[in-house]
Amino acid sequence: MRAITAALVCTALLGTAHSAPPQSAPPTALVPAPKDSLYPGTIALTVDASNMTQDIIVVHETIPVAKGGTLTLLYPEWRPGNHSPTARTRIGRVAGLVVSVKGKPVAWTRDPVNVYAFHLPLPPKATSVDVDFQYLAPTSGDYGRKETTTNILTLDWDAVVLYPAGYYARQIRIEPRLIVRAGWQMATALERVSEAGDDRHFRATNLQTLVDSPVYAGSYPDRRCGCRDFHNQFDRQRRQCARDRLVRGALPEL
Repeated sequence: MRAITAALVCTALLGTAHSAPPQSAPPTALVPAPKDSLYPGTIALTVDASNMTQDIIVVHETIPVAKGGTLTLLYPEWRPGNHSPTARTRIGRVAGLVVSVKGKPVAWTRDPVNVYAFHLPLPPKATSVDVDFQYLAPTSGDYGRKETTTNILTLDWDAVVLYPAGYYARQIRIEPRLIVRAGWQMATALERVSEAGDDRHFRATNLQTLVDSPVYAGSYPDRRCGCRDFHNQFDRQRRQCARDRLVRGALPEL
């Protein structure tokens, strides 16, 4: 019996020694390389930032597509003014992603290598897809830079947009719309087309310009101040809120 066992072990070892070395599996899906040509159609982007009590920003996009095939959506990995990809913490705040075509859900899959890419098969006659998700803004400084309070919002568009892969950002047209709390005013480099109550429509622009045009909104903005002063206003209010919570024993002192 021992002789038989030894023979089997030797055979297994010899077989392992002569087998092919381990190889990496090919990726299941590839992200299209960007090209310098205009994306067909204009993306309609609606951002509802009226729920500042819970720090939840609701996003809806309607993206025109070519009939049939597949579509890869990307979350912005690079941010203006950053010298390395810094969006990894932000994509962790994206929740509730739902993609549909004419009201019917489309099963998306996340790229196994590129965490910023989402692949979705398109029905043969699809001409556009609807994309819905939520951006969960940090509720305190423990989870990242505070972007909202009950009276102030700093909105970076790259946090609330998914865009089609295969095109340069400057070649993707987007028509943005922003909903804020009633009575709020805002400052941004984007050109406003219309304003009704809490609803602001902006003129269509390209994705590159959009992500470089943040919005600063709030209950009591001083239009005489620049962006730096507006940031100072936001920081002062954030610290005051923290001190108020400190009195209640909720936060360490800043």
